[in-house]
Amino acid sequence: MKKLCDLSMIKSNDRLVEYILGYYMHCNTTWSKVDHVLMPIYMETLNHWILVHFDIHSRCLRVCNSFQSASHAKKAKKIVEQYLVILPLLLDLIGFYKSQNDIELSSQRFVNEKATDCLEIVMVDGLPQQT
Repeated sequence: MKKLCDLSMIKSNDRLVEYILGYYMHCNTTWSKVDHVLMPIYMETLNHWILVHFDIHSRCLRVCNSFQSASHAKKAKKIVEQYLVILPLLLDLIGFYKSQNDIELSSQRFVNEKATDCLEIVMVDGLPQQT
């Protein structure tokens, strides 16, 4: 995915960075203490929620969508693609991966990519579907 991002717009005191650091979550758990992050995302134009599972170790976003008509799946993927770009930039800004002892930076997912490269996206199949 081609990055069209103005890095000067990303600040270390950004609200998203503060969420990653655990300042605004109800449980106040920083992402440095977890392996997985669940992100419910409301798609306002469709009046529908999707669940995105961020696997920190594999740098992958798995999208769970219970309403996968072709048009809904395309819109959900387009929304999640924004996170594919911004999350690595925010994590790099705060030195996230360098500060994690339990992440194997010599693994294939990290050696062949820069920390700011886009995450992988997987649309999860086989979920129960709404009508």
